[in-house]
Amino acid sequence: MSAAISHPNDEVAWIKFLALPLLLFTQSQQLTTRQVMDKLALDDWQSFFLSQPRPYGHNDHTLPTNASLQLRCAKLVESGNLGKAFQLISSPSSVTSLTPAEIIALLQAQHPPRNIDSFTPAEQLSVSAQPPLVQQHLPDFTTNSVVAYLRHASNGIAPGYDKLRIEHLKALSGCNNPLPSADELLFIELLTTILNIIKNGQLSPLILVAFRDTHIIALPKGTTGTRPIGLALLYRKMVSALSKRFIQALIFS
Repeated sequence: MSAAISHPNDEVAWIKFLALPLLLFTQSQQLTTRQVMDKLALDDWQSFFLSQPRPYGHNDHTLPTNASLQLRCAKLVESGNLGKAFQLISSPSSVTSLTPAEIIALLQAQHPPRNIDSFTPAEQLSVSAQPPLVQQHLPDFTTNSVVAYLRHASNGIAPGYDKLRIEHLKALSGCNNPLPSADELLFIELLTTILNIIKNGQLSPLILVAFRDTHIIALPKGTTGTRPIGLALLYRKMVSALSKRFIQALIFS
């Protein structure tokens, strides 16, 4: 985090920062957690695999649909989301009869590529150009506002493509600890600075594109249907939520 804060336009530093949750909190590497930590301490990234996650074992098989559903419900129960767990297990649309290939074909049919052959040059530019960067005039977030957000944020929310969950930030920040440690206080300060850098658009265009991107998944809709859902990065959602809160307070004050 310190490297990303010190060099907001350093694309390599921010790519490493965004890749940390994937390395630390998922089984994406053929390395133990201790080995991952040791290599990160040495800034040694040569052994990491940052594309499709690799399982630890070679004999792993995809969980059957019912077992996968039970695992999702168990995680929701462990995080205290009993209502969501009940809705998931009792919903008739939780199980689909479609194969992955059929789901992809269905989504492609429902959302065909954009046909811009008949567009004028100006119209083509309007749908392909990156949105202009607008200078933000919102005041910077404070550590108190970030802690308040973390305390009241719901658990069990699916992460974006970086695999960072709100539970990770809650544990690292000690937001529910009445007497946070020095490390937890330092983490909150660094996290607040990171969020302000994102809010103010002080990043390179390449990294800004990464924050605009979303992880698209297909959720079952009935037994023969599906619907796409976009999962944004947690940092992006936090910046949007904190900014929205300030604007709402300003409007209704």
